[in-house]
Amino acid sequence: MTINFPGEFPSLETERLLLRQLSKEDNKAVFNNFSDEDVVRYIMQPITTIEAADEFIKAFDDEFTRKEALTWGIVLKSDNTCIGTCSLMIKPGMNAELGFDLAKTHWNKGLMSEAVRAVVDYGFQQIGLAKIEAHTLLLNSRSVHLLKRVKFQVDGILRENCFFNGRFWDEVHFSLQKKDWT
Repeated sequence: MTINFPGEFPSLETERLLLRQLSKEDNKAVFNNFSDEDVVRYIMQPITTIEAADEFIKAFDDEFTRKEALTWGIVLKSDNTCIGTCSLMIKPGMNAELGFDLAKTHWNKGLMSEAVRAVVDYGFQQIGLAKIEAHTLLLNSRSVHLLKRVKFQVDGILRENCFFNGRFWDEVHFSLQKKDWT
């Protein structure tokens, strides 16, 4: 079996969100998220220029062209504001890795859970993935809680597995099997 990677970038819709391909016009939103220390604390160093945001958008497009990943911009339907991203990075076999970020002003509203559910459902139902994985630092309690809430299972904790900000951190590995997705 092979995965069914889309030829055109798919848009997804939920009750409150539109998930769509990022465009150059989203560079300020990408900059705002990826320059916010609270948003990127556990994934990377904050970016410092709008050009860096442009480079991220181009990299997301290039990954899609190479059929390596889909990175959706998360847009509020109510005012067409881009508030984050959610991605599936294709891995060997019929698997992918989930990634996400959300503007701090939209935390604790259930929006990321809504986006993740739509992306996971697309991955299983349309792409034909067998398993979706996610990795986060153990101290990133917000992401750990989110992944558990959307039914990901803890596969294990790798002690001092991730080198970031000058030290090693414990990393939690999660997965969700298609057969467990409802």
